[in-house]
This record gives sequence, C-alpha cells and structure tokens, in this order.
Amino acid sequence: MNGKKSISFSQHQFFNLNIIFLTWRRRNEVEKLLLSYKKKNDENPFAWKHLLQYYEYSGADQEYLRTLQAYCKKWPIDKTMCLKLISHMSSSQHAALVANTYFSLLDYSCHKDDVELWEKFHEFLAGICYEEDSKVWEEVSNQWKWRESWWVSYHFTDRTGAEQPSELFVTKTDVHSILKDM
Repeated sequence: MNGKKSISFSQHQFFNLNIIFLTWRRRNEVEKLLLSYKKKNDENPFAWKHLLQYYEYSGADQEYLRTLQAYCKKWPIDKTMCLKLISHMSSSQHAALVANTYFSLLDYSCHKDDVELWEKFHEFLAGICYEEDSKVWEEVSNQWKWRESWWVSYHFTDRTGAEQPSELFVTKTDVHSILKDM
C-alpha cells in the first residue's frame, strides 16, 4: 500500500461536493470519483451536475463546456443548464448549437409561456439577422423548417382573447416574423 486512502462513497450518501472539493487537496481523485459516479448513474442529472460543479470550480473550462453540452443534449428541458451553455457560446461561432438549444427548450410545454426564454430567443434571432454567414441562417432555417408545421399553432396563436396583446404574445409574434421570413 502506498499509504493513501482511496475515495469512495455509496450512491445513496448525501454530502456537499463543494466542501469536499474545497477542503480536499486530492483533486484528481475527486474528479475520478465524480466521473465514476456519473458513469454508474448516467440517467441521474444530479450525477452530471456534481461533475459540472467540480469542473466549473476547478477552472477546467474545456471539460466543463464539453460536459455541459452533453448534459443539455441529454436533458434539453433543463432551462437553467441550457442557458448556462448558451451564455458560454458566442452566437456567431456556435450559432447552430445556440439555435438548437433555444428551439429544443421551447419545444417543451413547460417553457411555452416563458417570457424570459422567448425574449432571449428573440434577442438571439435579431442578433443573427445581421450576420453575413449564410451557414448561420441555414442552420436556423433548418431548425425552423423542421418545426414550422406544428410551432405555428402551438406557439403563435393568441388563445387569451385579450383586447391588448400580452408582452409574451408580442415577443412571440416578433420571433414568428423573423422565422417566417427565412
């Protein structure tokens, strides 16, 4: 034996990973532990989030972004994590990923009336309107064409019957105007 104790835990134990990470000097073992835990519990988003938290606090930016991207692909309904991914991506360099992430989030009924999300999507679309890169528009257009047949009735129909359109409806109308002109 080399005198070092190995790190292990039962998947049912609860502990604060921040404390372990910040107080333990054996970072490579913590990473191995978290990778092993994620592998054994791949369908548990918290296993992924613990690893993401470790990467974020340890400054492992490439691993963080790679893992965050995989997480968002696996759980595209998680608004908080998907918006973290979007915030780390440059709109012009990663427009396809950003567009796909917004579209995927808005496919879920829990986000259908999320004003913040629709405003961010509108801001993204308005921002790329001025891009000269045709690949950006092509990717967004492809994402839209795949959804157009059902998004129009799902998202862009005012069912409130209100005399004055809501802020959400106005934002959705603006988004629809941009998308239909593609």
